[in-house]
Amino acid sequence: MGSVQQTKQAVSGKKRPAARRTRPLTKTERITKYNRIYLKYCNEMWIHCGDCGKDRRAYSYVSLREIVVPMGVFSDPSEWDLIVLLHEIGHIKTNKESMKMVVKEYLATQWMADESKKWEIPVKKLYADAFQKYIWEKRKLSIARGGKNVPSEEELAIRW
Repeated sequence: MGSVQQTKQAVSGKKRPAARRTRPLTKTERITKYNRIYLKYCNEMWIHCGDCGKDRRAYSYVSLREIVVPMGVFSDPSEWDLIVLLHEIGHIKTNKESMKMVVKEYLATQWMADESKKWEIPVKKLYADAFQKYIWEKRKLSIARGGKNVPSEEELAIRW
């Protein structure tokens, strides 16, 4: 776990730890990692290609333990596809029915961040910021809907 100072820096966006890896993954590395992730988790959940609509977004059915990824992803996944797959797996691995949606998103994203380190998948600052912004938007929505005991932005800061 990071210190309070590191959490504050992550929330403020002023300082981000140096990247573990500076070069992007090659196509072969991306395909290999995607397939290894699939093979590791395919016995626990159903991961398959399907129609993900115009925007090609992966999604999960947590109660069915099912993840649907866009057609063609297995043959040429981007780094974004890799971290989104980890995020969707994170939903299934960390889900508890009674949790608020913002907490579910936070836990799935934190799980993805931890796993991306293990799999040596670089997470670009642009992607990290997009996930963090999404969590904070879910927090604002929860508050607007009258949610009680909604975690603070500091508590929802992803530790990259």
